[in-house]
Parts: sequence; C-alpha cells; structure tokens
Amino acid sequence: MPTEWRKSGIEVVGDIPWGTHFCHFYETKEDLFDILIPYFKAGLENNEFCVWVISPPHSEEETREALRRGIPDVDQRMAAGDIEVLPCAQRYLKDGAFDQHRGIDGWRKKLTRALVKGYAGMRTNGDEAWLTKENWNDFFQYEEKLNNVIVNQRIIVLCTYLLSLLSASHVFDVAHTHEFAIARRHGRWEVLESPDLKQAKAELKRINEELEQRVAEMTRDVKVRNRELRELAARFAGVAEEERRRLSRELHDSIGQNLVTLSMDMKAISDSLTADSVATTRSRLGRALNYLQETIGYIRDLMVELRPPDLDDYGLAAALRWYADRFAQRTEAAVSVDCGLETLRLPPEVETAFFRIAQEALTNVARHASANRVELALQILPDLVRLTVVDNGVGFDPDAVPHPLGVKAGWGLITMWERAKSIGGGLRVESTSGKGTRITVELERGPNADTSPSG
Repeated sequence: MPTEWRKSGIEVVGDIPWGTHFCHFYETKEDLFDILIPYFKAGLENNEFCVWVISPPHSEEETREALRRGIPDVDQRMAAGDIEVLPCAQRYLKDGAFDQHRGIDGWRKKLTRALVKGYAGMRTNGDEAWLTKENWNDFFQYEEKLNNVIVNQRIIVLCTYLLSLLSASHVFDVAHTHEFAIARRHGRWEVLESPDLKQAKAELKRINEELEQRVAEMTRDVKVRNRELRELAARFAGVAEEERRRLSRELHDSIGQNLVTLSMDMKAISDSLTADSVATTRSRLGRALNYLQETIGYIRDLMVELRPPDLDDYGLAAALRWYADRFAQRTEAAVSVDCGLETLRLPPEVETAFFRIAQEALTNVARHASANRVELALQILPDLVRLTVVDNGVGFDPDAVPHPLGVKAGWGLITMWERAKSIGGGLRVESTSGKGTRITVELERGPNADTSPSG
C-alpha cells in the first residue's frame, strides 16, 4: 500500500502514516486527555472509525464527558457509531485473563467492518493501566505481534501507560515495542524515538536529498536539451530558408529562363508556318506552347511561394500585402490588411519568421476555419512588433487537448510557436467554437532596435 499520511491531531507528533504504533506516558488525567481528545478529534474529522479502550481509575462516563468538552458533536458521532468507548475487560480479557488472540483478532474484525462501512480506516487507543505482573510478559508479546499485524493496514494504534504503575524496566520495555513515545517533560510534550526509527528517518532524509539532487540535475539537463533543440530548430529554419532562396534562384536562373527561351522559339516556329500543308504541325505546336506557358506560370508561382521577392526587396509589410492578395484570390475570402508604414524594415530573420507565421496562419484558415473574412494587422512600434491574424471561422475549443500553447496543437500551430520562440518572441492563440480564432505573435524590441526605411 502506498504511504498515506494522516493527521495525528497531536501537535508535537504531526502527521503519521497508516500502520503507526506508538505510545504515550502520562502522570495525570489531564495529561491523558490532553493527548487523546485531539487525537480522536482528528480521526473523526478525517472519516476514521475510532475506538477508545479505557481502564480504571478512569470511568466511561468521565471519558465521555471529556470527549464532549473537546468534540461538540461527539454524542451524535457515538449514536452514528463513529466512535466507541469500551472498558478494557470487554476488549482484552476473557474470564478475567488476558488473551493475545482475542486482542489481535478483535482489532482485525473491527478494521474490516470499518472499511466495509466506508471509513477511511481506524484509529485506536488502549489505556494499559489494568496490566498486572502476571500478564505483563504476555501483553508485551502481544504488542510485538501487533507491530507485524498492522503493517500496511489502515489502522493507527496509540497505547497509553500510567507512569506511576511502571518500573524503570517496564518503561524500557514499552519504549522498545513502539515506534516512538510521547511524554510531558518540564511542562512540555516531547517525542522519544526508537533507534530504528531514528535510523530510518536519517536514511529517508538521505534518500530524499539524493532524489532532490537527481531531480535538479534532470531539470538542468532538460533545460539544456530544450535550449539545444531550439537552437537546432532555429538553425534548421535558417538553413531551410536559405535553401528556399537558392532553389527559387535556380528555378528562375536555369529552368525558368530555359523554358522562356523554349517558348519564344516555339512561337517563332509556329509563326513561320503559314502554308496549308503545315496546319497539323501548327496545331500541335500551339498545344505545346499552351502547356509550356502553364508550366512557366506554375514555376513562377512556386518561386514566389518558396521565397517571395517582395520580402527581400521591399520588406515584411509589402510581402504580407502580396500574400494576402494571393490568399483572397485563391479562397474568395475578404481579407483586410493593416500594415502601417510599409517602408520600415526589421532584421531579416525577424521579417522571415513573421512572414512564415502569417503564411501558416492563413494556410490553417483555408484548411480548417471555413472563414469568409480575415483581418491581418502588423504593428512596428519602438519597443514591440505585433502581428495578428483574425478570422470569423468555426473556431475550436482550446481546452480540447492541452499543449504549451494552451490549445489543441497540430503541426501548423507548433511550427508557428517554434518560429516565434526562435527569434525570442511569443505566440498566443485565442479561439471559441463558432466564433473564430485570433493568433497574435509579439516580439519585444530593445531601445536601440534598428528600424530603417527600405532603400
């Protein structure tokens, strides 16, 4: 059973686990009640079945009255069967003699009934003032057996001993058979722990310190790995962007130019064929020329998708306007763009990251949102750059799947989040089912940030 800690109700003791077996040495009736009343009060408050076994010189009525003073609703609790007050003869003795088996079996049966009734467990007390020289040894054999019986069981046992009835050797026996003892010394309650318990606590402290150290080391390792992964992702994004740029140039400089030249040559050949005998050839060249023109158009589209020339030549604002126009043509959605001063420029890596986030956001709108209106806004302030993309689409439930973004995150959202992190920015996604989605990416800028006009 996993360790479950329970409130003892005794300030000097604090919380204790199920299966605890400890003792209490007392000199006066006040000492006894000072410990047992809060002990049982805590048990009742935490849904534990309670059993108090009393012994002369304390009477049952005196015990109930002490409970009433400390626990206002104890009469209702007793009527409900939450707590029992039993004389020691009923609990331990059979025909006036102590019976070990009766004692242990009795606790087992009471615990079973308590759990069946829905109690969290059971806490007990036995006042051992009834012990005599004749049954002392048998009782301490019982105490040692009880230690084994209650291990991993939902029970707490507190045994109380009247000091005036004990010899020095008896006190030693009692302390030896319990995990720890409590007693009032010089007006203060103190805890006396057994050597085994002290050793176990020291070992537990050592293990906890080792675990804390390992957790700290693992946390540091995770932070390092996360930083390395982000750096790798940033390098990968940079390499990918450079490869887009190179591939766009290759398409333009090699394949694009070759296709344009081929198109011009085919048109010249077609124009030179004027005789009726070559009508079939002219028709075939015409079809080939149409296919060639379509291919040239496709390659040009691919080039600008890979790396829009406006992004390098005119900056982020111009590239966003260009892409928004293309998006509106493809989807027939109404797109409004507010980019402020289009001539302001940002560092290339920042412009690239913001453009790719906007591109991914609009792609998500086209694929998932079913929106007919999109608003795109770019603000370049002295201390902040902010981009927002708002649609009036179907939206979604942000609580559907948890993620560091606080939303259901597919690859599109994760890519946007990573791009924002790679430049030191942040991404926020707000959405409501049936009411659209707002994506905001922000980057704080230092006092000396470069914002120069495009040349």
